[in-house]
Amino acid sequence: MIMNKQKWKERFPKLVNLLGCQFCQDFFLYGTTIEELTHDYVSRSGQESATRVISEINQLISLMEKGEVNPDQFLEEIREETIPNYDHLSTLEYFEAIQEALEKNFQEIYRK
Repeated sequence: MIMNKQKWKERFPKLVNLLGCQFCQDFFLYGTTIEELTHDYVSRSGQESATRVISEINQLISLMEKGEVNPDQFLEEIREETIPNYDHLSTLEYFEAIQEALEKNFQEIYRK
């Protein structure tokens, strides 16, 4: 599935925003790990936005696992700048790590 950034933004608005704002060249302003970056996002975005971004990343990963979306191509199409280094992970594993951290932080912040 080939789309441009605008089409991806229409389909996954909260996720594209998260990746563009938290996982960008200035990521160090929000944290240095996936856990820290997602914690900052979940705590500042509010429960509704956090719920939406989790739903969107779950949908995206499902499409990736079915082979309908190429993870590397998706990342290339949405990013405008360098993202934090994830050399030790495949792109799919990177998204799964973000998904796991989002869900963990959501539980810690909103399900106390």
